[in-house]
Amino acid sequence: MAAKPPSDECADDGCTAALGRLDDPKCLTSCHTECLEYQLPNTPFAHTAQFSGWSVGSRLSSVFAPPVTEEPAMTTTIPVSRRRPFRRVAAKLAAVTLAAAVVAGCGGGGGGSDEPVEGGTITVATGQDAIPQLDPGLATFHWEWVLYPLLWDGLTALDEESEVRPAIAESWESNDDFTEWTFHLRDDVTYWDGSPLEADDIVWNIERIIADDNASIGHSYLEGTSGASSDGDTVVVTLDRANATLPLAISHVRIIAPDSVDRINEEPMGTGPFMVDSFVPSDSLKLVRNDDYWGEAPTLDGIDFEAVNDTAAGVTALRSGDIDVLWNVPARDAQALEGAADIRIDEPEISTTNHYLFFDTQTPPFDDPRARQAVAYALDRESVRDTAFSGFGEPSLRNTLIPPDSWAHDDSLTEYEPDLDRAKELFEEAGVTEGDTLTWWGIAGAYPEWQTEAQLLQESLEEIGITLKIENNEIGTWVDAFLPLGKEFPGYIVPNQGGDVNDPNYLLDRLTGGTYEGNWRSDELDSLAAQGTATEDESERAAIYAEAQQLIDAEAPLVNSVHTAMLTAVRQEVEGLWTSSAGNLQLAHAYRTAP
Repeated sequence: MAAKPPSDECADDGCTAALGRLDDPKCLTSCHTECLEYQLPNTPFAHTAQFSGWSVGSRLSSVFAPPVTEEPAMTTTIPVSRRRPFRRVAAKLAAVTLAAAVVAGCGGGGGGSDEPVEGGTITVATGQDAIPQLDPGLATFHWEWVLYPLLWDGLTALDEESEVRPAIAESWESNDDFTEWTFHLRDDVTYWDGSPLEADDIVWNIERIIADDNASIGHSYLEGTSGASSDGDTVVVTLDRANATLPLAISHVRIIAPDSVDRINEEPMGTGPFMVDSFVPSDSLKLVRNDDYWGEAPTLDGIDFEAVNDTAAGVTALRSGDIDVLWNVPARDAQALEGAADIRIDEPEISTTNHYLFFDTQTPPFDDPRARQAVAYALDRESVRDTAFSGFGEPSLRNTLIPPDSWAHDDSLTEYEPDLDRAKELFEEAGVTEGDTLTWWGIAGAYPEWQTEAQLLQESLEEIGITLKIENNEIGTWVDAFLPLGKEFPGYIVPNQGGDVNDPNYLLDRLTGGTYEGNWRSDELDSLAAQGTATEDESERAAIYAEAQQLIDAEAPLVNSVHTAMLTAVRQEVEGLWTSSAGNLQLAHAYRTAP
């Protein structure tokens, strides 16, 4: 289905997303920076601005890059010899069918059965900002996490279906109440310089991540962790509160050599399958294969990461063969590429990425759940999917963060089919009447899907006599409206999107603990989330999370729109890559095939 042009300017120029005026940046350019983390330095909020897949700010995935300290644009060549002082539930998204069939799925489901070609390199790019730094202990956004599994191993790792598998730890067990976990380490893991990884190194990394002043992705996953200790070839992790899913959470702690931390951008030292050859912060990164890797050896000789100015430039580079992989592609650009014989669009096997709207739930009119529910009834999600998201994804009719195919999803929740009569009735009950004005608070230039969705919602509200004023702002202005937490932004409807690992414990995390940017908190939900975290049995967890979802359904602190996915455009001769449920591209076992 042809998507609505993103602007009158593009429409006047004859641009449609379906045909893809690839030579016209007005039509294809977008700063599509999904799932980045925004941190506010030197504020009390800074240490809570943690990411767990979701977030704008508070452990949620945001749509803008964090402030990056400028560094001189110089290439650092990395020496690899140095010493250290110590030691599924498949939720595939529907794709649009064009003239050519979509080749979707994980692991590069496109080219078929060609055997891997040993060696070679691939070049990977995204339209968002490039990698600003290498330290996994400071990681705050997705583009960094595309890199980190290539360089830094963890105690555990997640596979394509978000199942936990061994990595540096070959096995683990907990005590009866899940407040202490013991990880048994492999004895053959070495750093790039050949020196052995020791248990004390892992303890140092964990203690660093759980420190109060750490604002990284890993910190939010290890909340409630009180410490770590080593004993020979084991590491013991202790917690203040029970966590039956700690092996999943700890996969987000990536191990570096402790003595490399102060010069990690210049002289990094890790244990991963690739090593750093050269790095220009926020510009380019070149990796080379670690021939002595302790795990499954990579096929490629190297992987190059490059920054492109925008998605349009990335699309052009992909079509010409200058790059091999374009990650985090906006839906309209993906649609334009689907017909290309030498390019495919890959989607995750499982996706938890969800587009949603949020409000200030502490000021009128959205302090009243009925006003929030009215927005849910006014939103035509199928039109949003077809028009704004170019047919990619599925309408999210239920207001839950747990995807519809999850074992924990509650099918009994309210389904918000478009109903303007009901929307008008609920608005009136909440004090919003004909002639009143609400404000759409979006971002100029980024997320073209949002701008189209705003127009669709504006048209619907106009039918019931309510004006929606559309304001698209610079990123800094946009975020200043609602962060730090506790700011008032009455009458605003704010778009956002994000995802996480496919476990309800972490999917609900964005609404718990007083970290939600919509100023909504429920002690009851916090209690239910804690119960779910402390419970191992899946059926018991499902009952707990069903109760949590019923509470969210009644309160409607957010309004879901479209269940989407991180899309990756890949040249057909590249295989072996896949995307995690949280949207992170996995490249460790990518390879080229014969022409």
